[in-house]
Amino acid sequence: MENIQYLKYKDRFKLNCILKALSGALAFFAIVFLIFVPNFEINVLGLTLIRFSVLDEIILSFKNVSSGYGVGATSMIFQLLAAVQMAIGLVIYAVSLIKNILNITNTENYALEQYDKIKTRESDGARKNWNRFSVTQFFISGVMLEMLYIIYSKAFSGIFGENYDAGYFSQVNAVSWLIIFFIIFTLAYITVAVTARIQLKNIKLEILKEDYGLSQQNFR
Repeated sequence: MENIQYLKYKDRFKLNCILKALSGALAFFAIVFLIFVPNFEINVLGLTLIRFSVLDEIILSFKNVSSGYGVGATSMIFQLLAAVQMAIGLVIYAVSLIKNILNITNTENYALEQYDKIKTRESDGARKNWNRFSVTQFFISGVMLEMLYIIYSKAFSGIFGENYDAGYFSQVNAVSWLIIFFIIFTLAYITVAVTARIQLKNIKLEILKEDYGLSQQNFR
């Protein structure tokens, strides 16, 4: 007898895939707005002297690190690490977005695969943990490293003064209104990503209840 139980969850798996695609797109654009948009300013007496982006700081970091000396050049290694994290995040979210779009166009196969993974309690061990890390943590860790670099630059600028050969962030004292785009996309990403995770967890729970005969109700 043909087993078509998975079809009962087809629409919900499709919705989950759409949510994952949307969260990936939101994260991708949040990183783009953080890196390429001039969100930061150096103001003196109410006048904006310089408006710069994280990309401007990254370019300056490469120049200073290549010089091979100086307190500021050493501290900029943190900036380069943040840049690497965010670049990897961009690639991951771009690949994830394409993958989820393809899954949306072939919902039946996607629903079957997801249903089978849940039914068989499939676990890929380290690979599963790596996928979870790559999808959720590169974005967060890249942003956190960038924030730590800003704090680090400001702190050491105060200690070493003119001897601190750092970049723009050592003097930053304001943000541009453009940063609102990064904030909006980040909050939207968090909301959609959490919603997708909760929805998938509910699907898994219902399939488990079905297996153990804990509920006989018809699920949507």
